[in-house]
Amino acid sequence: PPVLVALPPRPYLNRSLMAELKGGRMQISSEELDKAGVDPAWRDYCAHLLVPLNKCRLVTYSMPWKCTDERHAYEKCQHEEFLRRVELAKAAKVEQEKLAPVAK
Repeated sequence: PPVLVALPPRPYLNRSLMAELKGGRMQISSEELDKAGVDPAWRDYCAHLLVPLNKCRLVTYSMPWKCTDERHAYEKCQHEEFLRRVELAKAAKVEQEKLAPVAK
């Protein structure tokens, strides 16, 4: 039988960290994303760059050597968003360790 493992508690985020986490802003509305046909799974803080990239791919029949500027801008945004989330996770972990030191 499978062994059940208790998951560690979710890190406690104080209000300032929560405000920073929510600091990202969508630069495109839900209506515009609906109109552009962007799947909900791709709706993040970089979705405003995905719309022109998808349009370019449609016009150029997704040729890999086309739309390089749009693709690079989108991928750069995704990378920067990833780095922001990593920093927030590190800050949350430090905050949690301050509140409840690990018992050894």
